[in-house]
Amino acid sequence: MGDSGVGKTNLLAYDPKEEVNGDDSFIDRHKATVGVEFASRTFIADDGARIKAQIWDTAGQERYRAITTTHYRRAAGAMLVYDVTNPKSLANARDVWLPELVKSTDDEATMLQCITLVGNKTDLNPVVPVEEHVQTVGSMGLTLSELTSAKSGSNVEKAFNDLVMRIYSLRKGTGRRSASASATRRKKAKKEKGCC
Repeated sequence: MGDSGVGKTNLLAYDPKEEVNGDDSFIDRHKATVGVEFASRTFIADDGARIKAQIWDTAGQERYRAITTTHYRRAAGAMLVYDVTNPKSLANARDVWLPELVKSTDDEATMLQCITLVGNKTDLNPVVPVEEHVQTVGSMGLTLSELTSAKSGSNVEKAFNDLVMRIYSLRKGTGRRSASASATRRKKAKKEKGCC
């Protein structure tokens, strides 16, 4: 998630296999994402487990917020993306996107521990200093962050892998709540309130 034009779609579209084959995996022109799009990727954990992650690319425009916020509730983690050449996009990640994410998330315990701040477009001339990125990560209470370039591929796979492995380790350590257990708790809470 993040402002329109920060490179969310290109981060998701980056394919390291194409880079290895000498092809350019960067898509120079993308139309703005309408609502949400998604892709699946498989990650391998240190213990050998194969993790298939469904990654949602949400639109950054205000007019799609009602659609995109519904997806935050079920998310296991989030990548807040800003453009290192645009300081306003960093301010919006901190002041708009993070509060919206916190407000919209379900009661999933691991979600708020699995948010990473990603400064994208490091292949251009960054205006946001690295020190400011690090300070913002701290002020947002986050533990994950990365500086990436969807064009060169710098740190893109690392950003995704670090986030997915964080989600996996937290869920593995605490035991993942099943959907039926969550549904049972919600029904019980409604009953106690006298609601049907």
